[in-house]
Amino acid sequence: MLGVAVIGLGAVGALMVVALMVIPAATARLLTRRLATMVVVSALLGAASAWIGSAASAARPGLPTGPTIVLVASAVFVLALLFAPEGGIVARAMRRAPAAQRRAGAMTGRGRSMSAAG
Repeated sequence: MLGVAVIGLGAVGALMVVALMVIPAATARLLTRRLATMVVVSALLGAASAWIGSAASAARPGLPTGPTIVLVASAVFVLALLFAPEGGIVARAMRRAPAAQRRAGAMTGRGRSMSAAG
Protein backbone atom coordinates (compact mmCIF):
# COMPACT_ATOMS: atom_id res chain seq x y z
CA MET A 1 0.00 0.00 0.00
CA LEU A 2 2.87 2.35 0.78
CA GLY A 3 4.35 1.73 -2.66
CA VAL A 4 1.03 2.63 -4.27
CA ALA A 5 0.90 5.85 -2.27
CA VAL A 6 4.45 6.86 -3.17
CA ILE A 7 4.06 6.10 -6.88
CA GLY A 8 0.62 7.68 -7.02
CA LEU A 9 1.70 10.93 -5.38
CA GLY A 10 3.37 12.28 -8.47
CA ALA A 11 0.74 11.07 -10.92
CA VAL A 12 -2.53 11.80 -9.18
CA GLY A 13 -1.90 13.98 -6.18
CA ALA A 14 -1.83 13.35 -2.46
CA LEU A 15 -5.50 14.02 -1.81
CA MET A 16 -6.76 11.67 -4.49
CA VAL A 17 -4.41 8.88 -3.44
CA VAL A 18 -5.59 9.15 0.15
CA ALA A 19 -9.22 9.31 -0.96
CA LEU A 20 -8.82 6.21 -3.11
CA MET A 21 -7.32 4.32 -0.16
CA VAL A 22 -9.78 5.50 2.50
CA ILE A 23 -13.19 5.80 0.84
CA PRO A 24 -13.60 2.16 -0.30
CA ALA A 25 -12.44 0.91 3.12
CA ALA A 26 -14.82 3.24 4.96
CA THR A 27 -17.66 2.17 2.67
CA ALA A 28 -16.90 -1.51 3.28
CA ARG A 29 -16.88 -0.83 7.03
CA LEU A 30 -20.45 0.44 6.78
CA LEU A 31 -21.53 -2.68 4.91
CA THR A 32 -19.88 -5.44 6.97
CA ARG A 33 -18.29 -6.09 10.34
CA ARG A 34 -16.05 -9.08 9.48
CA LEU A 35 -12.50 -8.14 8.52
CA ALA A 36 -12.04 -10.75 5.79
CA THR A 37 -15.29 -9.72 4.12
CA MET A 38 -14.42 -6.06 4.58
CA VAL A 39 -11.12 -6.46 2.72
CA VAL A 40 -12.82 -8.17 -0.23
CA VAL A 41 -15.69 -5.67 -0.34
CA SER A 42 -13.25 -2.76 -0.14
CA ALA A 43 -11.20 -4.10 -3.04
CA LEU A 44 -14.32 -4.68 -5.14
CA LEU A 45 -15.66 -1.19 -4.36
CA GLY A 46 -12.32 0.38 -5.28
CA ALA A 47 -12.15 -1.56 -8.54
CA ALA A 48 -15.77 -0.79 -9.43
CA SER A 49 -15.29 2.90 -8.66
CA ALA A 50 -12.16 2.99 -10.81
CA TRP A 51 -13.88 1.21 -13.69
CA ILE A 52 -17.02 3.38 -13.60
CA GLY A 53 -15.03 6.60 -13.13
CA SER A 54 -12.66 5.72 -15.97
CA ALA A 55 -15.56 4.79 -18.26
CA ALA A 56 -17.34 8.06 -17.47
CA SER A 57 -14.14 9.98 -18.12
CA ALA A 58 -13.58 8.20 -21.43
CA ALA A 59 -17.17 8.80 -22.51
CA ARG A 60 -16.94 12.54 -21.90
CA PRO A 61 -13.78 14.19 -23.24
CA GLY A 62 -12.23 16.74 -20.92
CA LEU A 63 -13.52 15.04 -17.77
CA PRO A 64 -10.48 14.26 -15.58
CA THR A 65 -10.17 10.59 -14.69
CA GLY A 66 -8.79 10.81 -11.12
CA PRO A 67 -11.38 13.19 -9.69
CA THR A 68 -14.16 11.31 -11.48
CA ILE A 69 -13.09 8.06 -9.82
CA VAL A 70 -13.04 9.78 -6.42
CA LEU A 71 -16.52 11.24 -7.05
CA VAL A 72 -17.88 7.79 -7.94
CA ALA A 73 -16.33 6.29 -4.79
CA SER A 74 -17.75 9.16 -2.73
CA ALA A 75 -21.22 8.65 -4.20
CA VAL A 76 -21.08 4.95 -3.29
CA PHE A 77 -20.00 5.93 0.24
CA VAL A 78 -22.95 8.32 0.61
CA LEU A 79 -25.36 5.61 -0.58
CA ALA A 80 -23.87 3.17 1.93
CA LEU A 81 -24.04 5.79 4.67
CA LEU A 82 -27.74 6.24 3.98
CA PHE A 83 -28.83 2.68 3.22
CA ALA A 84 -26.41 0.27 4.94
CA PRO A 85 -28.43 -2.53 6.57
CA GLU A 86 -27.07 -2.09 10.10
CA GLY A 87 -25.26 1.24 10.30
CA GLY A 88 -27.12 3.27 7.70
CA ILE A 89 -29.00 6.40 8.62
CA VAL A 90 -32.28 5.07 7.20
CA ALA A 91 -31.95 1.70 8.95
CA ARG A 92 -31.21 3.38 12.29
CA ALA A 93 -34.16 5.73 11.88
CA MET A 94 -36.46 2.81 11.10
CA ARG A 95 -35.24 0.92 14.19
CA ARG A 96 -35.76 3.97 16.40
CA ALA A 97 -39.23 4.81 15.06
CA PRO A 98 -41.12 1.97 16.82
CA ALA A 99 -39.36 2.71 20.10
CA ALA A 100 -40.21 6.39 19.78
CA GLN A 101 -43.84 5.51 19.06
CA ARG A 102 -43.98 3.28 22.14
CA ARG A 103 -42.52 6.07 24.28
CA ALA A 104 -44.94 8.59 22.82
CA GLY A 105 -47.87 6.26 23.49
CA ALA A 106 -46.75 5.71 27.07
CA MET A 107 -46.34 9.44 27.67
CA THR A 108 -49.81 10.28 26.37
CA GLY A 109 -51.50 7.46 28.28
CA ARG A 110 -52.42 5.55 25.15
CA GLY A 111 -49.97 2.76 25.87
CA ARG A 112 -51.09 -0.38 27.71
CA SER A 113 -50.60 -0.19 31.43
CA MET A 114 -49.39 -3.08 33.54
CA SER A 115 -52.85 -3.60 35.10
CA ALA A 116 -54.53 -3.72 31.68
CA ALA A 117 -52.07 -6.30 30.40
CA GLY A 118 -53.20 -9.06 32.68
